[in-house]
Amino acid sequence: MKSLILICMLMCSTLYAQPSVNLVKEGSISGTIIDAHLNEPLPYVTIIIKNSKDETITGSITQEDGSFKISKLLEGQYSATIQYISVHWL
Repeated sequence: MKSLILICMLMCSTLYAQPSVNLVKEGSISGTIIDAHLNEPLPYVTIIIKNSKDETITGSITQEDGSFKISKLLEGQYSATIQYISVHWL
């Protein structure tokens, strides 16, 4: 009887000792958007992330220093669209 209780206790402790495994892999996309002519960072640029079906998944806007980071993207293939509105004074 004692050995049965010991086996049950070992089995229960083994079940609880197993680490939880996150099978879903996540990643991120980060970078800095820089004006090709002025070689300066571009603030407030819109970045749109789309999946392989051309569906919008998420997006972001660059900071004042042109940097951005988009987190919690599931493993897969994505495309990024960069949109910037500028004004040309005449």
